Amino acid sequence: MSITPYLTRYARDHRKKPTEAEEILWQAIRRKALGSRIRRQVPILHRYIADFYWPTKKLVIEVDGGYHFTDFQQIADQYRTQALRYSGYTVIRFSNTQVLHDLHSVIRTLQTF
Repeated sequence: MSITPYLTRYARDHRKKPTEAEEILWQAIRRKALGSRIRRQVPILHRYIADFYWPTKKLVIEVDGGYHFTDFQQIADQYRTQALRYSGYTVIRFSNTQVLHDLHSVIRTLQTF
C-alpha cells in the first residue's frame, strides 16, 4: 500500500474526531473567516498531516497537545517543521492551552499572515 492513501484515510479519521482545541479553532476559522479557505487534517509532502492548512498563504497551523512537549516529540516536531520550511511552507504552532484560553490572540496572530 502506498503511503498517500494511508495518510488520506488517517486524515479523514482525524477530521471526524478532532481534539477539543482543534474543534474550537476550526469553528473560528472555517468558511473563509480569515479571508480565504483553510483546510483541516491535510496530508502534506506525502508523509505529514497538518492540523490546518491555509493554501493561499502556504501556512501550516499546528495545535499541540500535551504529548508534543515530551523530549522525543519536540525533536520530531523540529524535524517536521524544518522539512516543511525547506519545502516552502510556513509553520506556526499553538498549544491547546492557547487555543482554549486565549483564542482571540490566536486569531489575531493568524490575521497577520
